[in-house]
Amino acid sequence: MSQKRRLTAYLLGELADADKALLEDEFMRSEELFEALTTLEQELCKDYAAGRLPEDISAKFERQMQADQILRSKVHEEELWRVLAAREHVSQAEPSWFRRLWTMPGWTRRRLLAATSFAAVAGIGVWLAERGLPDANASLTPGTVQGNSNQQFVEVHWGARRVTLALHTQRLPMPLDSPAVLRDVDQRLVWEGTASSANNTLHATIPSDKLPAGHYTLTVTMAPDNVETYSFAVRR
Repeated sequence: MSQKRRLTAYLLGELADADKALLEDEFMRSEELFEALTTLEQELCKDYAAGRLPEDISAKFERQMQADQILRSKVHEEELWRVLAAREHVSQAEPSWFRRLWTMPGWTRRRLLAATSFAAVAGIGVWLAERGLPDANASLTPGTVQGNSNQQFVEVHWGARRVTLALHTQRLPMPLDSPAVLRDVDQRLVWEGTASSANNTLHATIPSDKLPAGHYTLTVTMAPDNVETYSFAVRR
C-alpha cells in the first residue's frame, strides 16, 4: 500500500486499530509524514465541499465528519470560501475592471494600481481590527502518551492569533500562576510563560505563530515537587 493510500485510509477510518496505532507512531517520528497527512486532509475537505469525491469515498468521509467536530468545521470553512468566491465572480460578458485598467496610459495605470492596493490593504486591516479573529482553544489531560490512539490534538484554525489551552490536573495545591515551558519533539525551547489557575484548571495562552504543525510537550511547574506534563500534536 502506498504512503498516500495509507494516509487516505487513516483519514477515512479504514485502518484496523493496530495499523492506525502504528501509523500514529510514525507521525511522532516524521514531521514530513505528519505534514503530508495535514495536506491530504485539507484536499479531502476541499474535494468534498466541491462535490468532487466519488460516492463511496464521500460516504466514508461523511461518517468521519459525524464523529469529528473539528473535521466538520474544516469542511464548513471550505464551503464558506466557495460561497464567497461565487459572490466575487465577475461576468465575462463585459471586459473586467483589470482589462479596462490595463488599456489606460502607463502613468495612470500605475497610480490607480497603487491607490487600489493601498485601499485594499487598509480595508482588510480595518475589517480585522473591527471584527477580530477568534482564538483557538483545546482541552488537554496530563501525560506523555504519544503516537497511538490516545494522542491529543490541538487544532489551530486559520486566522487564530493565540491558542488557549485548558490544562486539567488533579495536583494540589494549585498556585495562581505557574511557570510553563513548551518544547518541540526535539526538546528545543519553543515558548516560556505562565499557566494561570481558575476553577481547578490551568490555562496557558500561547501565540499561534509559536505552534506550527508538529508535536510538543508542555511542562507546568506548580512547585518543585509538583510538576505536570502535557503532550499534544498541532494540526493546521
